[in-house]
Amino acid sequence: MFRQDVESEDALLYAEGVHVIPIYTTTKSGKPSLKSVLSTPALVLSRWASPGFTTRYYFLLRQRSEDDVLFSDLKDAFSEFGESVDLDTGYLRNSVIDAVLGLWTDLHWVTT
Repeated sequence: MFRQDVESEDALLYAEGVHVIPIYTTTKSGKPSLKSVLSTPALVLSRWASPGFTTRYYFLLRQRSEDDVLFSDLKDAFSEFGESVDLDTGYLRNSVIDAVLGLWTDLHWVTT
């Protein structure tokens, strides 16, 4: 699960069924630093908004990996395509998706 605090109802809302890569930030501004850790790719299973829509909760199905991937690694992967990372953009090009997924060498689903 991850939480998104927003200032307006118009802020980006992740739909159920999309894939996201949560970023663990430690900065006061909430923006990632180069050393921010990326979570493994995850599928948004469901979402819930608090009254007033100031906080949103997303319930995720994540893959597992032993690899540690940083925001700087993501920026490097995007620079190979001459692009910069835009955290509010959904990327659909296969080459970009493959490069991002390639940051983890051992992605796998865990079922028990």
